[in-house]
Amino acid sequence: MRILFVGNSITQAGFDTMSGWYRVCGMAATCAETDYVHLTMDGVREFFPESTFEVLDASEYEKNLGAFDITEYEPARDFEADIIIVQMIEKSENNPITTQNFARHYERLINYLNKRGAIILCLGCFWENSDGEAIIRYACNRNGYIYVEIGDLNTPEYKAGDQHKNEFVADHPSDAGMEAIAERIIDKIKHRFF
Repeated sequence: MRILFVGNSITQAGFDTMSGWYRVCGMAATCAETDYVHLTMDGVREFFPESTFEVLDASEYEKNLGAFDITEYEPARDFEADIIIVQMIEKSENNPITTQNFARHYERLINYLNKRGAIILCLGCFWENSDGEAIIRYACNRNGYIYVEIGDLNTPEYKAGDQHKNEFVADHPSDAGMEAIAERIIDKIKHRFF
């Protein structure tokens, strides 16, 4: 089973000295092994032991809708994933053009990456974003994608909070939040196959 994770900082964030983030994994996870990507793979490998994965940081696509050269993601497309997990359109209220254009560009990205008829799982918005949530749900209903609710995890119990001095990092899912996200994805995958 080949799984492609597509997303922004919740999925994978690289070094960012401005925010004091010095890892390459889902932002606010204490290490790569405790972010939702790696926890999901741990769960998937219990029933598909030989599974492999890749991560695509699509934050530049998200920031530059319509202007981004999507062919830069050709290596991810050529991975020919069996499952594509998409986590995007977070905090788009800071960039109105994102919300306005995202409906068509969201599906455009998925269609481009979906080279061989993959199962598509779409995570809802972690941070409150009614427009983004509506776009994701509509795309799921229209295309038969599998929707995964995560907005209810945006609570202190599931966020990094005072574990990080930087407010942006602190607002991301903690290890507990990452685990909860992974559990929901694994449940959806199990339901699809078993």
